[in-house]
Amino acid sequence: MIAARLGRLALVTLIASLSGMLPSGAARAAGAQAAAAPGPTIELLGQTTWVAADGAFFAGLRITGAPAGADVVVSIHRAVTGRSSFDESIPDVRRGTKLATFPVILLDRQPVDPAGGRSVSVLIPVNAPGSAHRPGSYKLDQAAVYPLRIVVRDRDGTELSHVVTHLIRLPTASEATDPSARLRVAPLLSLDAPPTLQPDGRSQRPATELDRIATLVDAVATRPKLALTLDPTPEVVASLTRSKVAADATLLRRLRAVERAGNRQLVSSTYVRVDAAAWTGSGLASQLGRQRVRGTSAINDALGRPDAGTWVADPDLAPSTITALRETGVDQLVVPEANLAPIDPTRFPDDVTQPFKVNSDTGVPTPTLQVDARLRSGFTRTADPRLGAHQLIAELAAISFAQDGTPGAVVLSPPVGWVPSKAFLGEVFDALTSDNPLMVTSTVDQVFSAVPPAGANGAPAQHSGDRGGDLVRTLAPEPPPSLGAYRDRLVQTQVRLTAYGSMVDTTNPLAVLLAERIDVSAARSLTDDQRTRYLDVVDGELERRFGAITAPAKEKVTLAARDASFPLSLRSSLPYPVKVLIQLDASDRLTFPNGNQMVVVLRGARTRVKLHVRAVSGDTPLRVTVRSADGTTILPAATTRYTVRSTAVSGVGIVLTAGAALFLLLWWGSHWRSSRRPARHAKRRGA
Repeated sequence: MIAARLGRLALVTLIASLSGMLPSGAARAAGAQAAAAPGPTIELLGQTTWVAADGAFFAGLRITGAPAGADVVVSIHRAVTGRSSFDESIPDVRRGTKLATFPVILLDRQPVDPAGGRSVSVLIPVNAPGSAHRPGSYKLDQAAVYPLRIVVRDRDGTELSHVVTHLIRLPTASEATDPSARLRVAPLLSLDAPPTLQPDGRSQRPATELDRIATLVDAVATRPKLALTLDPTPEVVASLTRSKVAADATLLRRLRAVERAGNRQLVSSTYVRVDAAAWTGSGLASQLGRQRVRGTSAINDALGRPDAGTWVADPDLAPSTITALRETGVDQLVVPEANLAPIDPTRFPDDVTQPFKVNSDTGVPTPTLQVDARLRSGFTRTADPRLGAHQLIAELAAISFAQDGTPGAVVLSPPVGWVPSKAFLGEVFDALTSDNPLMVTSTVDQVFSAVPPAGANGAPAQHSGDRGGDLVRTLAPEPPPSLGAYRDRLVQTQVRLTAYGSMVDTTNPLAVLLAERIDVSAARSLTDDQRTRYLDVVDGELERRFGAITAPAKEKVTLAARDASFPLSLRSSLPYPVKVLIQLDASDRLTFPNGNQMVVVLRGARTRVKLHVRAVSGDTPLRVTVRSADGTTILPAATTRYTVRSTAVSGVGIVLTAGAALFLLLWWGSHWRSSRRPARHAKRRGA
């Protein structure tokens, strides 16, 4: 019966104008999957994504490099029954799963396209169960994902190369589940690039990475129905706002349009991508918080208000990092699957497709979604972009069928370093935004709101019995990289910049520029030497500003009064007012009635500061230390020593001096009288 139907099947439809009907372009090196040696290339030009129960599957192929007399054979195989079954169908289906083989296609009879390949069309009409039979159709009894194996053979029947794509048969009305239980696919796009701001303040445009971002943004911009989450690096966005390059202005404009199109979630991160676990583990939690504030501000200024409560984590996320992140406002996480300990396969045979929780080091549970590792690998599964896209769509469909009416979700995010393909993105995004009963796109935030958390015992979220509580998973972080000497240098330079900031107005442009360079130095993409270069430049700039405030190295003053004032002369070559703290230190012979510290503002080239002292007679050393206004940094060129000489006599000294003078006067008078008496006696004897 089946053979009779297959004999009547109009499998091959040669379409001379195929290139005009399907996406065209230069031939791509697709590479045969799992081929032991180079052979003919099978390139997928396009295929039907969703096949109704009584619809038809169509695929267009370009085959190059096949020898004369070669042919193409297509076979359909048993439906996959879950993630593991799907994985086994790629790169090749298992033996013994074949349902049918369709008539042979002779390549020599197919038209040659402009690229030199043979154009082949595959048509498989599908017959719904229980419906009247249509001539040439093939009956698929259930809604499922069916592998299709496409083989190129030589004239002797030896297999030269093959690929595997999939036919997704949609459910009938009677087979369909509740639309609210469709699989939620949450695309998450990271828009990252190396730092643009260089240590010397110049901007160096990372053209390759910006082109990658532009490809992603353009693919989203033309599909307003696509719900997704954007995770841009704030420094990259800030650089676009400053750039004079026309392409950057266009990218920023399109990025703004994408964000404002609706059903889009914009999350914020640190100003540059940092190793958060390394920072918190090195005692830099406060610096991490400052990076978060700057990142959120940059995104808000350029694109709109971001969601600061969602954190897209790196594989080294640790429980202590969660505590630090929660202090910055984070209340839900997206974590790479590699960051999590394996889940019990008996309870979750097809992995977790609901939110769960992870605990901080203080035991606080935080709602979490994982970035599916197998879906992420689907972006690089094959060099043929359209084939890879449809394999990824089929994998999503397999997950949806396995849900069996249970609400679920997956986070779909490209791997780091993936070079976007317009063809790949177009096929995937078009499939996700098409009207179908299997899946719907969502933002990450919508997933947390709409999909109940997984039960600890694997029971569905809506299960009325014991679920064992919400699933709590264990983090298995990768060892964070060491920050080495950068950690201490960063703290020291930040202290110095804070000191400079206390001296100048909050809008001082240099303080703003230097703060950005310090923040950029933290980028995880930089080497240790590159990070140090940023901090060296900042320290050098600060040293020049601190050195611009000077005072004479030594001074000597003479005070005629016990309470007196004398001027301290400070010079500043800075073109703006600066605030400094003056500290006076001396022995107890010299005291300061108004205190030994004062904050003064230096305006112009020279400022005279009156120092009020109370001195005792004699010479007393006085050290004058000029610091930043917050007191943390000494300005060495403005530190000076005074010798304070007091010629004033105290009240006690006057009394003592007067007493001594009186004593001498009395003694002199007594001595004078005594000396006069013998003289008179002698005079009398002589007479």
